[in-house]
Amino acid sequence: MTILNIEFATPEYDQTVQLRDKILRQPLGLQFSEDQLSAEYADFHLAAFSDDWVLRGCLVLTPKDEKTLKMRQVAVRCPAPPPRRPAGAASGWRG
Repeated sequence: MTILNIEFATPEYDQTVQLRDKILRQPLGLQFSEDQLSAEYADFHLAAFSDDWVLRGCLVLTPKDEKTLKMRQVAVRCPAPPPRRPAGAASGWRG
């Protein structure tokens, strides 16, 4: 896992916007406006990438004053669970 501070208006930033939209906005029937995204220019954007560089999570830190950041827009994409073994299938345990 690699965590990066990503720049505004880069391909990586666009990935975080897509993830935040899917996880945080769409379920509520909301969409980002251009004004909302433009307002993020001065924010810090952190992104977590898996070892194969798939975006797994992100967050936005908004400066409130010289000593305070507001953490917001935290979104995490969980990896797909492993396939389940059919009920009654042998476990593979050989004791």
